[in-house]
Amino acid sequence: MSKTFFFLLVVLTFFNEGLWGKTSLFGQEGTYSLLVGASASSHQFILSKTETSSQFKNKLTETGSWVLNPVIHFSHTSIHDEHYKKHTLLFFSDCLALPSVGYAFSLGKQLNKKNQFGFVLGAYILDKGKWDEVVSSDEAHYMKLSSSIGLVPLLGLELNLKIISFGESLDLYLNNFVSYVVNNHALSLKKSF
Repeated sequence: MSKTFFFLLVVLTFFNEGLWGKTSLFGQEGTYSLLVGASASSHQFILSKTETSSQFKNKLTETGSWVLNPVIHFSHTSIHDEHYKKHTLLFFSDCLALPSVGYAFSLGKQLNKKNQFGFVLGAYILDKGKWDEVVSSDEAHYMKLSSSIGLVPLLGLELNLKIISFGESLDLYLNNFVSYVVNNHALSLKKSF
């Protein structure tokens, strides 16, 4: 029941911007985009704990403090003057190479036509049963939703930089997210429509 409710709440929020209300700062119109790429990520809570990070999959470093994961983001972005707001559905593989899904709301400054810097608030769910086998309760970075589902809150800063354009609606981006729990740097193709 709680899984279905959480998923429906995310979908409803994402597709119904009217829930957020119309403000003088942001309008209702915007663009949708699909972002597909690979991310290098690290978890701040385990950087010094090689017995934990050595169990991670897709390791970029021998200790596992950095891992490489595929990412897919589906976003709706509204831009008004120099500010943006963005709703994003997150689909990715976590450090244990398990599928994860989440939602993020971003709000910030449009640095120029393609670059953004802002604040991110959201969460993603993970397979708590598998993570409980890897991390101790002291180092767990997730909250218990059920015996098999954990919730990881996201609160941090993002910097999205366009590297090159391949056309009017296809760009190569470097997306950066920095928080207390996780740091993520993704090289991605972004298709706007």
